Amino acid sequence: MALEHSQRVKNLELQLEVMSLKLNEKLECTDDDKLGEIGSQREAFLETLKTRQAASNYVDTNIRNQVSNNESDVQPTPLKISDKTESSITTQLTCDVNKLGQLMARSTLPPPKPMVFKGDKLCYQKWRSSFKICFEKRTDDPDELLNYLAEYTSGEAFKLIGGNLHIPSIDNFNKAMAKLKEECGNPGAICTSYIVKLKDWEKIKPSDVKALGDLSNYLDSCYESLKSFGKINKLNESSVLTNAIDILPTNLKSSFLEEIRKIRETNSEPTFKDFVNFARNLKP
Repeated sequence: MALEHSQRVKNLELQLEVMSLKLNEKLECTDDDKLGEIGSQREAFLETLKTRQAASNYVDTNIRNQVSNNESDVQPTPLKISDKTESSITTQLTCDVNKLGQLMARSTLPPPKPMVFKGDKLCYQKWRSSFKICFEKRTDDPDELLNYLAEYTSGEAFKLIGGNLHIPSIDNFNKAMAKLKEECGNPGAICTSYIVKLKDWEKIKPSDVKALGDLSNYLDSCYESLKSFGKINKLNESSVLTNAIDILPTNLKSSFLEEIRKIRETNSEPTFKDFVNFARNLKP
């Protein structure tokens, strides 16, 4: 049983070594922006692998010594490997194989890039998050950060921070980011932009399935965003709900007004969430 376990461990370790060699080949062709992160993960992983291999070699040596002793008719000292220990070692090595496989898969992915931010408040959060992941976590060089900032902003957003892009310093980068956050990332301004866009939404024609789907997706986004800001009460204002209902074609508007009547029969008032659910059920 011990020999069988040792062979399983050796097979898994061989898999790890082969995959590590393949990963080395991939890293040689990998974009420089990705090398730091993937390379550091690989080094930490291989250090763990060396420790496990050393332990496995120790166990393997003891097993082989026992076999040699048996062949010489010398009574060996039994080396006991419990089922639980064997299962734990094999499971951990299998997990290591899977982790290295995932690391190899990541090495083949194209480097992520943020969208170009033009000043649309509804896009700020997504852009800010992707910019941080793509650049700020990879470098703290102010010259590089300001160059990336200039490349991935345009329109009103670029005009807003233009004065901070000429002299590379971390202070200028922080000031530029602060301006963008104040102007475009303010929760109140974002909430207002969602409501204004809904107010200006073009009335949907009967049987326009795509337009109904687009509206439903926007309502979901609107509801979840304002909920995250703790501003959901703004959506429940009667004027906002009325504007939303007016977007629907006449037959669907009548259907939702019937829903409102049923809700009020339960001594409740309709909410924006009720309208979101109603619109979601209209999607194909």
